[in-house]
Amino acid sequence: MGVTNKSLVALLIGISVAAFASQASAQTQISAHRATAIEKCTQEANAEYGPSGDTSMRRFNHDLYAACMADQGEAP
Repeated sequence: MGVTNKSLVALLIGISVAAFASQASAQTQISAHRATAIEKCTQEANAEYGPSGDTSMRRFNHDLYAACMADQGEAP
């Protein structure tokens, strides 16, 4: 493989890594409204049915959380 080919491969790898890092960073950012809704709905569900780690009430906890998020105009 010549110097030109190695440089081209290195350039393409660099662009791919930069694009992936940029995309991953963008996916972790959520709106302030969604963050507030998540916090509010999690607290309501946990207050009503306990933390979701309690397997006997997990379904009811999730249903209340999902309904609360829908009321807030957000996807669960």
